[in-house]
Amino acid sequence: MRLDDVYHGDSLKAADLAGKDCRVTIAGYEVVDFDEGKKIVLSFNKTDRTLVCNKTNGNTIADMYSQEMDNWIGKQITLFPTQTDFQGKAVACIRVRIGQPQPAPAPTSPLMQPPPASEPPTQTEYVSGDDGSGDSVPF
Repeated sequence: MRLDDVYHGDSLKAADLAGKDCRVTIAGYEVVDFDEGKKIVLSFNKTDRTLVCNKTNGNTIADMYSQEMDNWIGKQITLFPTQTDFQGKAVACIRVRIGQPQPAPAPTSPLMQPPPASEPPTQTEYVSGDDGSGDSVPF
């Protein structure tokens, strides 16, 4: 058993995405007072887990769906794991993308080239949280 399995909490962490994009539908939001100030906490259809929405993610959603957060409810977003710089260190984080999950980036170095395959590469695997397929969110 992993420590994260015991102390997972209500909010999502980058590790919860298991390296994959996850498309979800926003079910609601709440403005919560944290020690460092107010933040938006998003809830999603088909899961009890929430996302503490930082300003970067909030602005991404607002750019597509408007500054009025009531307009976000029922809209789909894609959550994806990545890294950001925090106090001089690279740390895992969740970012928001509007639209379909993105294909994996092409390798930039000959050392990173995958071995030749008989089949052409396919789009990055992702988990569908609420696209009408009936699949459940993996977290």
